[in-house]
Amino acid sequence: MNNVSFEELNESNMKEAVILFADYFNTNEKTNWTYDDAYRRIHEAITKEDSISLKILVDKKLVGIEMGYLEQYEDGLVFDLHEILIAKDYQRKGYGKALILEAMKRAKEKGAFLCQLIAINDKGHDEFYGSIGFGNCSNLILKSRLI
Repeated sequence: MNNVSFEELNESNMKEAVILFADYFNTNEKTNWTYDDAYRRIHEAITKEDSISLKILVDKKLVGIEMGYLEQYEDGLVFDLHEILIAKDYQRKGYGKALILEAMKRAKEKGAFLCQLIAINDKGHDEFYGSIGFGNCSNLILKSRLI
């Protein structure tokens, strides 16, 4: 992984990330993200208090983004990894792992003791996150309801 760099993802440099986000999901996941919806999703994440959101660049080309933020609990700060996306051509080459590790390093420098995330429940995600040391929580379960 040569010529890899990380930049903070913020309001002044998010346009390319919005395009990457919408194009990736619409092409690879067959979704229907509009530019405005993708903009809102990213803007919401990067403008949260204590946001830790990054871009990963290879040879100065944007190949992925990560969005997360610090959240206060009674026992300390937790880094909530909200979203990670690596362009299809750059997957399975270590860029996702590098991006998460960089984000966790920055979160730890700001006082976080734990990183948590919600992931799709399938073998691929299980293997990817497991390779970075993530395990399934036994004390929490995601609940949802249509409204």
